[in-house]
Amino acid sequence: MEGLDQKNPCAICLGGIGAGGGQAIFTAECSHTFHFHCISASVAHGQQLCPLCNAHWRELPFVRPADPMPPVDVVQPPQQHRRLPIQPADPVIFDDDEQVGLAAGASADDRRPSGTSYNGAVVVKTHTDYKAVARDSARDNFAVLVHLKAPGTDAAGDGPAPRAPLDLVIVVDVSSSMHGRKLALLKQAMRFVIDILGPDDRLCIVSFSSRARRVTRLARMSDAGKALCARAVESLTARPGTNIAEGLRTAAMVLDERRYRNGGVFSVVLLAASIVAGELYADEERRFLLFLVIPRAEETDGDATTLLKVTCAYRDAAAGEDINVTAEDTVVARPEHAADVARSVEVEREHVRVEATEDIAAARAGAERGAHQEAVEILENRRRAVALSDAARGGDAMIAALEMELRDMSRRVSSRQSYARSGRAYMLAGMSAHMQQRGSSSQLQLPSVIGFDSGRVTTSMAGTNQVSQQVAATLPYVTPATLAMLLRSRKAREAAAESEQQQHKVQEGTEGSEPKVPEELNQ
Repeated sequence: MEGLDQKNPCAICLGGIGAGGGQAIFTAECSHTFHFHCISASVAHGQQLCPLCNAHWRELPFVRPADPMPPVDVVQPPQQHRRLPIQPADPVIFDDDEQVGLAAGASADDRRPSGTSYNGAVVVKTHTDYKAVARDSARDNFAVLVHLKAPGTDAAGDGPAPRAPLDLVIVVDVSSSMHGRKLALLKQAMRFVIDILGPDDRLCIVSFSSRARRVTRLARMSDAGKALCARAVESLTARPGTNIAEGLRTAAMVLDERRYRNGGVFSVVLLAASIVAGELYADEERRFLLFLVIPRAEETDGDATTLLKVTCAYRDAAAGEDINVTAEDTVVARPEHAADVARSVEVEREHVRVEATEDIAAARAGAERGAHQEAVEILENRRRAVALSDAARGGDAMIAALEMELRDMSRRVSSRQSYARSGRAYMLAGMSAHMQQRGSSSQLQLPSVIGFDSGRVTTSMAGTNQVSQQVAATLPYVTPATLAMLLRSRKAREAAAESEQQQHKVQEGTEGSEPKVPEELNQ
């Protein structure tokens, strides 16, 4: 049972999603998840329906031909006034990624900038639905929450916080709609990403217009690698066509077919069961609800019943160490009477979140078949239930953000036009965030965050981290490190805009000044 996600296995091979570490995952339009290689093989045999719900898929995963041939670009004869560069064909299998690892003679400690330290190991806690259950009572669905939190980092000065190296594939739109100012902003954002990556990170750039093209292989961000990627970004030009699906398929192939992999996987072991929690970044959290059967207490059971023994095994990729953390035994008291025992706030909060996630998926399914009023009713009923929960009345920031999210979703699914314009993408982002318990781009609309003001951001890293922690407390799943990076991006963008305005003023002043006429010509 090692590595098996019993609650959500791959419906084709019945193996655990994420088992083995680094397997590519395909999430269908109906929100069901499969191993990429399993569903690709299924599609190759004519399968176009979801194996779980029989939903018809409009977007299918890429299936490699049985006898692959290198793709050939058809280049029209260039006109006399213009010559088009011939792009080299991409390899059929993207297994030419640059090897990961530290430079010769380096150690894992070399990844840690001076003045930085780790805040310890992953914290593992458990919370029971109620702290006590009467001795003569039995419970069939007694909830226990397993809570993981990854350690954060302490950083002194302006240096980057230590972290594990990552493999990043960026899919960029270079269709005709990106011509001009949009393409310039895209290149500016890409330069920022390239600049902040470390020498052990690897980056691949995939562009798409009418077809997808791998612009750079998955290469380490050494000085040479950064220079290569920067030149590749500057070479991007807008072209006709918008094939988003092919761009995403190409990116998935790059990750699926790479020879080497960065990162580590968490495995949470509860008695004989095992849950693969995936990778956790600094300060990220994961919560898992378990439902147990508690029998009536026997005379020999004492004053408490032990429910769980939880162990978390993981590899700290930044430190290069294998670590095991054992939580305290999960117990529940067994008094004679327990009628007035209060429910756990942590468990109730997770109940609210899970039920909301299920209704978001149901509302999206209704909107997909055109039942927009039904979708609105589902979301509004769930929003009212969230607002009436004990967690909401207690002022829980995450539950308050969830209520706002449900209200926004309800507005975006109210009609076919609004759903097509922004509702579908917004709901998919929300579902992904809640299922993976990881922040999404839809949650990072900083101007809408109450109390946030870019003017509060100081020039020191410490000030940035302080603001990030304050804002992150109001957003589900968003970590201080994520917000700190976003603030750095905003400051860089504002600086670039200010520099551009100054250059524009100088240019206007030069063009607007009249040349002096010699005095003898005025006479």
